[in-house]
Amino acid sequence: MLEVDDFGTGHASLSCLLEIAPSRLKIARPFVSEIDRSDRHEQLVRAMSAVSHALGVDVIAEGGETQGQAEKLIELGCVAMQGFHFAKPVSADALLAELRSRGQGDAA
Repeated sequence: MLEVDDFGTGHASLSCLLEIAPSRLKIARPFVSEIDRSDRHEQLVRAMSAVSHALGVDVIAEGGETQGQAEKLIELGCVAMQGFHFAKPVSADALLAELRSRGQGDAA
């Protein structure tokens, strides 16, 4: 599985979608950060999502920090999101300890 990270910035451009045919496209945080407050940001993310779906590529969004952003991204067809709305970054040890406390961790 190949993912394009930070889509819309740097070398992660539309042409790379045709050249490498990724499975997933991760829309960069700067485009997502204002999606629930700016029509321009929303329209841009909507267009990026539409292009991705037209090519059969799943859309992931970076920077889902609020419930409003998460709702808007779901509406636009994002299959996954990452951001502080869901969880703060933690070390692998802390994550394993949390999963074990919930009875979901396996001694790796």
